Amino acid sequence: MRKHMVLLAAISSLGFASQFAHADVDLTTLDYRALGIVSPDKAKQAALKAKPGAITEADLEKRPLRDGLQYEFEILDAQGNQWDIKVDAKNGEVLSVKKEIL
Repeated sequence: MRKHMVLLAAISSLGFASQFAHADVDLTTLDYRALGIVSPDKAKQAALKAKPGAITEADLEKRPLRDGLQYEFEILDAQGNQWDIKVDAKNGEVLSVKKEIL
C-alpha cells in the first residue's frame, strides 16, 4: 500500500496524473526514471518479443491502483493482423497479448 501511495505521489507531483486522464503521454519525453518504471524502449522490446511486427501505436496508461501503470502497444504482424499488447511498466513483464477483431 505504501508503494502505491509513493508512486501516486510521484505521478501527481510530476503533473502526469492529469495527462493520463485526458491525453496520451509522449513516450519520447517521459521521465520514466522519476516514475520508477521501465523505459519505453525496454517495454517495446518485450512487446515485440511477444508478438513480432510493426508497432502502430504506443501509450502509457494508468490503471486502477492495484494494476498501476502499463504500456499498451498496438502491433501489426506480417499477416496483417492487429494485436494489443500490454506490458507492466514497473517490471517490463508482458501482461496480455490479444488479437483485435476487426
